[in-house]
Amino acid sequence: AWMNMALVAFEFSAMVLFTFLNARWITNLILRPLQRMLVSVTQIAQPILKNTTALGLTLDGDGGMDEDLDEIQELEMVVQKLGTIAGIASDLQNGNHDNNMKDYLELENESVLQMFPLEKPEQGCGRHPTSKNDVDPLPDAATRAQLEKLRLSFEELNSWDFDVMSIDRARQTGIAGWILLQNAQTFGAISPKSDVAQRFLQTLSQEYRNENPFHNWTHAVDVLHITWRMLVISEAHVFLNGLEQFALLVSAIAHDVGHPGVNNKFLVDTGDELAIQYNDSSPLENMHCSKLFKLLGDGTNIFESLSRTAFFEIRKICIEAILSTDMVKHNAMIEEAKGIHQKRPDARSQDPASFFKAKEIKTKVMNIFLHVADISNPTRPWTICREWAFRCLEEFFMQGDQEKQLGMPVGVLNDRTKINKATSQITFIEFMIVPLEAAKVNLFPSLHEPTTFLKCNLEEWFRLWTEEDAPTDVEREEFRRRVAKASQTLTRAKEGSINSARPVF
Repeated sequence: AWMNMALVAFEFSAMVLFTFLNARWITNLILRPLQRMLVSVTQIAQPILKNTTALGLTLDGDGGMDEDLDEIQELEMVVQKLGTIAGIASDLQNGNHDNNMKDYLELENESVLQMFPLEKPEQGCGRHPTSKNDVDPLPDAATRAQLEKLRLSFEELNSWDFDVMSIDRARQTGIAGWILLQNAQTFGAISPKSDVAQRFLQTLSQEYRNENPFHNWTHAVDVLHITWRMLVISEAHVFLNGLEQFALLVSAIAHDVGHPGVNNKFLVDTGDELAIQYNDSSPLENMHCSKLFKLLGDGTNIFESLSRTAFFEIRKICIEAILSTDMVKHNAMIEEAKGIHQKRPDARSQDPASFFKAKEIKTKVMNIFLHVADISNPTRPWTICREWAFRCLEEFFMQGDQEKQLGMPVGVLNDRTKINKATSQITFIEFMIVPLEAAKVNLFPSLHEPTTFLKCNLEEWFRLWTEEDAPTDVEREEFRRRVAKASQTLTRAKEGSINSARPVF
C-alpha cells in the first residue's frame, strides 16, 4: 500500500513539474514574443491609425489607440487599416485613384506603402516597360478632349502638317503645357502641378525675343511639337524612361531661350559678354541652359516634385541636349547616328531595346532628336517649310546688316543683296539636312515620312529658282543633278530602313 501511495505521489509530482515546465516553455516561446509583438503593434499603430478619415475609417478620440481596447482589438484595427491602405495602394498602381487620396498616402503613409510589393517606380526614375505595349504613349480620350479648349483637335496636333505659326501666342503656350503635362501623366516619372507648369511656360516665353524673326517662342513651341512627335512615332518609351522623355521635352521648349538673333561667331568676333563669359565655347547654348535653370524659382519650378538625385539627372540631360544644338556639332552627330545604326543588334537574335537603353546610346539618341527637331523646317510640308526658311533668312540678313554697320566681314548667308533664297535652301538641304535625315531614318525607320516632304521641298525650291531667276541651261542642269542626287540618297535611306531585316523594336 505504501508503495502504491508513493507511486501516486511521484506521478502527481511529475505532472506538476511537467505542467510548470510546460507553462514556462509556452511563456518563453509563445506568449512573451506575442506580447512583444503586440507592444510593437501598439507603438507602430499610432502613426498608422492617424488621419483615418481620409481612408474611410472611424476611431474614437484623436485617431489614436483607445485605452479600453485589448490587444486583440488593437491588432484587428491595425490589420483593418493595413488592408485598406493595401487596396488604395493597388488602385494607385493601376491608375484608379483620387488625387487627394494620392497626396494623402504619399504624405502620411509612404513608409506603410513600402510594405506592399507594388511596382511603384522610384520618384524620378520613370517606368521601364518590358514591352512596347506596356504604356501607350498616346493620350486617352479625356486628355485629348482638353485640346478643345485651345480650339484644336488631337488629329490636327498629331500631324506633320500642324503649323504652329498659324496660332496666337496664348494658344502656343497652351499647347506646350498640354504636351508636357500629357507626357508626365502618361509615364508618371514626374508630377508637375498644372499651375506651376503654366507659370513656368509663361515666364519662359517672356524670355524669348519677339523681335527675332526665327529664334522666338513660336520656334520653341514648334521644336517641342516635333520632338514630341518623334518620341511617340519612334516608340522611344521602350528605351527612354519618363524622366528622360520629360527632360528632353523641357530641353526642346527652352533650347533657344534668350536668343539675341545673332550666331555664336558674331558674338565671338564682336567680343560679346556672352562669348567672354563662356570662353568662346558655344556661348549661346551655354546661355540657354543657364537661363532655363535660373527661371526655376518659387511658383515656376516645374521640377519641384523631383528628388535631389532625380533633379540633377534631369539637369544633366537638359544641358547635354541643349549644348548639342550648336551647329558646329552637326557633322559629329551624323557620324554618331551612323555608328549607332551599325552597332544596332538584329532584333531576331537580340533585344534591341536593351541596346538602346545603354546610357551612352540613349544620351546620343536624345541629342539627335533635339537637333533634328531644331532644324526640321526643311522636312515639313511646303508652305510651312517656305515660311520658316524666309524667317530664318531674314534673321540672317538682320545680322548681316549689323555686320555691315560694324565694318565686319559679312557672313556667307547674311548679305540680303547677294543671297538667292531658293539656291541657299537647296544647298543647305543638300549638305546639312539630307545626311542627317538619312542617318535618322536608318536608325528609326518609323520616322521616314519627313523624308518625303524633304524631297518635295527640294523640287519646290528648284522650281522657285528657275521661275524667279531664269538660270541658264547649264546652271539648271547642274542644280537638277544635285537635287536628283540628294533625292536618291533619301530614297535609299527610306527604302533600306523599311525593308531592313533589323527592325528597331
